[in-house]
Amino acid sequence: MSRLKAYPSILLLLAISGLLVVWSLSQPWVSATIADGVLPVEKVVVTGSTIYPLAVACGWIALASVLAVAAIRGVARVVLGVVVVLAALGVLANALGFALSPGRDALTQTSISATAQVSTSTSQWWIVSAVAALVFGYCGIATIRWGRTWRTLSARQDGNAAADRPARSDWEALDRGEDPTAEQLPSDDHAAFGDFSTASPVKPATMAPNKEDRDDI
Repeated sequence: MSRLKAYPSILLLLAISGLLVVWSLSQPWVSATIADGVLPVEKVVVTGSTIYPLAVACGWIALASVLAVAAIRGVARVVLGVVVVLAALGVLANALGFALSPGRDALTQTSISATAQVSTSTSQWWIVSAVAALVFGYCGIATIRWGRTWRTLSARQDGNAAADRPARSDWEALDRGEDPTAEQLPSDDHAAFGDFSTASPVKPATMAPNKEDRDDI
């Protein structure tokens, strides 16, 4: 796949992976049953965004980068690629940190008595978040490496506008009651066919009367 053909694919992967990060963090990562001997048994569900709020911001950075990559160019696009890579590393670090820590550590975000008995269960949404972080981290690396060769959104719009301009000018000329084809004839064509405006008019040929006509006269 060439660099130019990879451009729309990178934007698509960046959008999908950013959505996956935000969506996976909105799902329950930890479910717990808490019993302290005084209050009734309580069930607590903690989402990934509650545990790692900065990871959600990193997912939104990936989504915003889809429009930003298409709008900017040059060094700014390379800097944006670095930001995307750093955001991906942040999400990946949070996901791996959750996988290595027990579920009770995630419940420190809620108010739990020290003497309470807690039984926890963790979900696998952190895997979705980690895989999505790897994908949009790759998109950031691709932007750093090939971003300078990609077209911008404004350049594409300028090209389309230039292609549509002759057609619009022809319709405008017709609206003014002018013939748009008259302006398209180059000056060399006038020279090739001759300048008919300055040519002397051709006199009609006259025929001499024949002998019978003279006798009749």
